[in-house]
Amino acid sequence: MANHILIGLGGTGGKIIRAFRKTIYQEFRQTKPENAHLGYLYVDSSDELMSLEDSTWKILGKSVQLGENSKVRIKGQNLKPILNSVDQYPGIQPWIGDRAVWNDVLGSIVGDAAGSQRRRLGRFLLATNVTAFINALNAQVQELVKNSQEPNVTFHVCCGLAGGTGSGTAVDVVTQIRNNYRPTYPGQYRIVIYAFLPDEKPKPNRDMTGFYHANGYAALKELNALSIGTFRPVDLAAKNPNQLRLELQDPFNGCYLFSNQNENGYLVDVDTRLPDIIADFLYQKIIAIETVQVIGGQEEHPQVTLSRQENAENGDSSPEPSPNDSNVIERSKRFLTFGLKRIAIPEEEIREYTTLTLANQATQHLLYNNWNDDTGWDNKPKNIDYTSYVQKKENLEGWYLSNDHITYSKGILEGDRMNKNWKLISEYWQVVAGPMMDTAMQEDWSQWLREIERLFAEKFENEYRGNGVKTFYANKESAKSAIALEMKQTLEVKLIDLWRNGEFSMHNIQQIAETLGVWVLAKINEANGKIAKITEEIPGEEAKLSANNKQYSDIGVLSRTMGKHKSMLIGHTEVLTQLYKLRTNLAGWEFAKSLLGAFNLQLSGLQRDIATTVRTLTVSIESFENGLKERLQDKGLELNGHVIRFYDRDKVIQRLPDFVLNKNLQHTTASNVRNRLLGILGNTQTFGNFNSKITDVVFQDTLSEASEQNADVWHDTLPKQHQFMGQSIVQKLQEEFAGNDLRLTKFVRDIIKQSGSYLQFNTEEINKKGDGIPDRPNKVVTYTVIIPHTPEEQDFVKKLEEAFRQNISITGNVSISIVPQNDPRRRHEIVLMTVTNLFPLRFVGQLKYLKEGYDRQVIHHQNAGEKAKNRMILHLEGDGMQHPDLYIKTITRNEYTPYMLTAIAMELFTKHVDSRGVSQLALVRKDEDGFDLDPVFLGTDLHQAKENMSMQDLEALRREVEAKLKSEFLQIAKREELKIKIIGTIEAFKESRGGSLIDPVYVAFRDAGKQAVAILKQ
Repeated sequence: MANHILIGLGGTGGKIIRAFRKTIYQEFRQTKPENAHLGYLYVDSSDELMSLEDSTWKILGKSVQLGENSKVRIKGQNLKPILNSVDQYPGIQPWIGDRAVWNDVLGSIVGDAAGSQRRRLGRFLLATNVTAFINALNAQVQELVKNSQEPNVTFHVCCGLAGGTGSGTAVDVVTQIRNNYRPTYPGQYRIVIYAFLPDEKPKPNRDMTGFYHANGYAALKELNALSIGTFRPVDLAAKNPNQLRLELQDPFNGCYLFSNQNENGYLVDVDTRLPDIIADFLYQKIIAIETVQVIGGQEEHPQVTLSRQENAENGDSSPEPSPNDSNVIERSKRFLTFGLKRIAIPEEEIREYTTLTLANQATQHLLYNNWNDDTGWDNKPKNIDYTSYVQKKENLEGWYLSNDHITYSKGILEGDRMNKNWKLISEYWQVVAGPMMDTAMQEDWSQWLREIERLFAEKFENEYRGNGVKTFYANKESAKSAIALEMKQTLEVKLIDLWRNGEFSMHNIQQIAETLGVWVLAKINEANGKIAKITEEIPGEEAKLSANNKQYSDIGVLSRTMGKHKSMLIGHTEVLTQLYKLRTNLAGWEFAKSLLGAFNLQLSGLQRDIATTVRTLTVSIESFENGLKERLQDKGLELNGHVIRFYDRDKVIQRLPDFVLNKNLQHTTASNVRNRLLGILGNTQTFGNFNSKITDVVFQDTLSEASEQNADVWHDTLPKQHQFMGQSIVQKLQEEFAGNDLRLTKFVRDIIKQSGSYLQFNTEEINKKGDGIPDRPNKVVTYTVIIPHTPEEQDFVKKLEEAFRQNISITGNVSISIVPQNDPRRRHEIVLMTVTNLFPLRFVGQLKYLKEGYDRQVIHHQNAGEKAKNRMILHLEGDGMQHPDLYIKTITRNEYTPYMLTAIAMELFTKHVDSRGVSQLALVRKDEDGFDLDPVFLGTDLHQAKENMSMQDLEALRREVEAKLKSEFLQIAKREELKIKIIGTIEAFKESRGGSLIDPVYVAFRDAGKQAVAILKQ
């Protein structure tokens, strides 16, 4: 496949590239299909469409945004320093114009300079970034040539003519491409322009400056002048002041013009539908047509036909001449337009609908996990007793929220959990009591109670878990935040596991976290109760110790002989064990109260994270449902759009319940989606990381990708008669029209009627006759019909082809070509493409209101200063008057009179005596070597001279006068001398006519003199 580079200028160009890349992805499920060698370059002064995160570049969950190497930003951060030193920029200085106007223009811009609907500003921005553009262009070309091993490239330049960026850069982008890529053989380095003409009634705030329509007309004037070679723009990349102007042959091959209203009056939205239509046309001509396999002796491949049209090789491409001088060309015929109609089964939309249905169902599962045998995954949660679930012993244990954990009887931090020496509080004092009693008994019996009390106190103060109870809990209080975080992280892992294995939905998870928050607050109150109760119990145990000590001191010899002292030691140890359990538990519950407060803060953060995740799912369900509402909403067969959707919508809708209620498919999809989502999180499986990495867009993209794959698998398992994707449009048409040729013919006729070009034509201009209008036919129309090759339906295909031939009027400048398409990917559509070419711009219907908008700014504006300023802003160089008019302008002899008077003042006319001895006005000239030519005798006075000069000589005289006014007579003083001579000529003519002030011939010359003086003042 050949190399193609799409170059988008300004917002319109960017939207066309975006729509084209979406079309590519829809067809191939990748942006770089095999064997398609495509490059892109997007040039804009606005970042609006350049962001990597711009969701408008998404299609089926996939971003088709361009890489940075395909973007050229020409935003001007500060143009004033360049203006102040413009002599250092040879590619800018010759055309920059009046600095005072620029101060006004730049002063009205807030922030970085963008095109701002001012064409010369758009050019200024490109000029300051022209090296970046050329480098990016060359890089795209080199990459294509390297990958394809094919040296030739076709450049497709897409732009709108209403704004400042697209309209203001189109001419220079085209000329820079041509300057860098000059063809050495026919067909090499073709440049094709696709220009959107400003819509007649733009949306509110679209025409912000009043230049919306004027820009369009100014751009067309310059493109026309560029095509015929009279506009040789300054090379923006020029480094040598002596080589400024570009000398280019055929700067572009053809320029497609299109608008938002076709010739049948069908209107499309400028921002949404129109870029899709242009992208569809580009896809058809770049990708689809190239895959057409011509079968059965077709004379010419449609791609060859199209190339000839774009090169203006299918008819007379000679520009229209001036009506006053056939040697002067004025209006190019290198302009084209197109119409596009596709009769198609909306395969991609059907695929998107099934994908969105499955994605929506999977999200319902992830959010609610509530299966209903009648409806599939329900959009509401199950009824669950969350309080009982939260209070389950095994759950609290797993979440480190049991009493033993929160009192830190059990360790929570990993090091504490792994400490094999730790015993529960309830066990610890029981275990250490026996050994301490044995130690106490090694003392004199009289000291046993005092010793055991000392040993318990020592254990409590210094030895419990290596530090003593108070120090231990003081340390844990310092580590409270880390412990609370560990608890939160453990809880989060458990909750994510519940979601991963499908046991609970995100709504369930959220309710568990919310219920747990209530439980924590209740647990803090419970801790307060525990603290109060223990505090009340401790004095009772302490009283028992006092009573024991008093009784022990009264033991006599006999009682000791009976072993009473030993039994009292045992009893005393039991009281101490209970007392120190209480004291330790008191410290534990006081810590638990503090720890629960810290954990509650962590839990609140987790609750917020979970709520954000739930919101992502909720928003995605809404997005999927909105997507479903936008698709397959046909209300019947509509023929006026560029795609005629021909399919059985009911069949698709009727199959979807089987799809939705396929529990195995739904579970598989949901499981795949969960694993994909959690896989994105890597090793950090948290809801916070989920929210950070899985935005609404990422979530919906992931759901869409997984759902599309599963939807395809499901569809392929359907019985053949129930399948609705991968169908043949020919078969569908045969099912509808078989046996009814009349209905088929009427169907095709109605399509042809609605298949007009996306441009309106001016019948009056088309039918105009006269000077400057060739007799040969203009406006050549070629219809190309591409029908899928279906040998099994060949009889019906022949009837279909005949229906097209019968309904397209074949005349001298209208032709039709019907070709079979053998690409299996294109079985679902028939394409009708119309290309109209070889017409001058005066044929364009939209030109009328564009010129009216232009004239309002440069002719009818009440302020003369503003008129001059507007001319400068609207045109890239000069004031636009140097370019030919787009309409045929027949100049009468009277309109040449001011130029004759000026020519006399310039001494281009002199009095000479002819061969008969008669003194006459004669036109005197020199040849190219500087020798005098024979005088052309015109008559004895001005009146005779005007009538005797040929129109061709008058036109040549006008051009010579205008040239001299821009060179020899540019200074004010010299023009003042001309003015005095013109007045003198008029006075002398009046006297020669008898001096009457009302002589009509004199009056006509007097008025012409006034016009001549007005020209001098310009």
